[in-house]
Amino acid sequence: MNKAQMTSRERMLNAMQYKPTDYTPCSFMMFHGLRDRYPSDQIRFIEEQIALGLDAVVELPELPISIHFEVTSRTWVKKTVSNEQFSLIHKEYDTPAGKLLTSV
Repeated sequence: MNKAQMTSRERMLNAMQYKPTDYTPCSFMMFHGLRDRYPSDQIRFIEEQIALGLDAVVELPELPISIHFEVTSRTWVKKTVSNEQFSLIHKEYDTPAGKLLTSV
């Protein structure tokens, strides 16, 4: 991949995987001021971030998320191999339809 032609998405994914990027992704607290300046214009908010050379933050509305009363969950941290530097975080949901497991 030619570093000079990276998209913001490619840049962010590479940075998260400790792979080379054309530059370090930049998105910092300045976006709060821009959001306040354009509170109801998401497109202008994004355009202004890009004009400043920032990797744009796209805000999503708050979603009404709830978990059914019968669903329980448990979370744990575990190294996959004893000599690995990083651990995995696991969360398991026990639902009436079965178990759902996610790991990061």
